Amino acid sequence: MVKLSIVILNLNGLDKLKDCVKSIKENTKDYEIIVVDNGSTEGGTVKFIKENAHKYVLVNENTGYSAGNNIGSKLAIGEFICFLNNDTIVTDGWADEMIKTLNENIYCAMVGPLGNVKSSVIDNTVYLYQQYVGQYKKDTQVDYLSGYCILMKREIFNHILFDERLFLYFSDNLLCDRIRQVGYHCVVCCNALVKHEHPSTTLRGSEEIEIHMKNDEKKYKELFK
Repeated sequence: MVKLSIVILNLNGLDKLKDCVKSIKENTKDYEIIVVDNGSTEGGTVKFIKENAHKYVLVNENTGYSAGNNIGSKLAIGEFICFLNNDTIVTDGWADEMIKTLNENIYCAMVGPLGNVKSSVIDNTVYLYQQYVGQYKKDTQVDYLSGYCILMKREIFNHILFDERLFLYFSDNLLCDRIRQVGYHCVVCCNALVKHEHPSTTLRGSEEIEIHMKNDEKKYKELFK
């Protein structure tokens, strides 16, 4: 059995996916890559996935963040599971450091790395939240971790799962809320760095994204009271 299962969602992001997978292969030990493709139409995507993922699921439509990750998690066999965006670059020791942080605190259920981009605000709305280099000097318990890269023990995740009533946004928030509700912690690992592409060009001005954000925010507020 492998130690770490890495679940990656993809939708028409072949170049980003290639860079992400390359960085995993160069900087990770004892792992499996599970790719869930949410209906990509980009040429060459399926071929690359079949040649580079240990396991994969090809979906005919965009199932969203929550459902897509849940689909991938069902194929995982690792002791630990990591949900990783396709627009990320992992660095040396990233997974080992996060697993170490998780194992050193019996109440820690979820770990996230430091990123290279600060939280960003457009029109008084935080549209990108992530913990970043320089923000924390030691492993730190926090209320929320950014969903671009989160690592958990697989058996714990299987008891919670992502709430599929949330399509794209606030799924990571709700997962953190539910972890804290049962007395466990979310922790930032200060020795792990995972670089995340700044998505402002895709988020700003996208009507579809704005609709998902508003709908998911409303549902999140209803689900977590």
